[in-house]
Amino acid sequence: MQLIKNLLRIISILAIAVLLSACEFSTPFRYSESSGGVKAASPDDPVILAITYSVLKDNEYRDTFWEHTFKVQRDIENNPGFVGASLRRSLLGAEGWTMTAWENHQSLNAFVRSDVHIEAMKVGWPAVDEGYFARIEITRGELPLSWDVAHEIAVNEGELYTQEYPSRHVSE
Repeated sequence: MQLIKNLLRIISILAIAVLLSACEFSTPFRYSESSGGVKAASPDDPVILAITYSVLKDNEYRDTFWEHTFKVQRDIENNPGFVGASLRRSLLGAEGWTMTAWENHQSLNAFVRSDVHIEAMKVGWPAVDEGYFARIEITRGELPLSWDVAHEIAVNEGELYTQEYPSRHVSE
């Protein structure tokens, strides 16, 4: 009887671990105060939406990846043309998503080349097993996309980066 109880306990613990590994949480989509957010512009105005999805290795660089991801999120408001953003992460930190909206391609490109983003790419890259990056044009009224839709866009329409084929921004 004790053996059965112990087996059930182990099975329960494994089931909980599996369920928790599939859990994700996200920040609310935060609109920029400086750009006036969605209320200051017409819902029909176009924005450039950048979506990233990263699958992370289980290595010593994962914490560094998340530290720099949060640093970028804190700094993002300082970038001209920033409209809004949200961040999503799996509970155990093995997957991460970002969704950022920009007034135009030039604003997004300037952000990608910013010191804080370049540094995050360099020090966080060793944690990445594979990453996807997509940019699409939508209207402000469509913000924010659901995370399910954003994930599908990243994986199906985005560029894939791996350790073998990194983004050019990793080596800049």
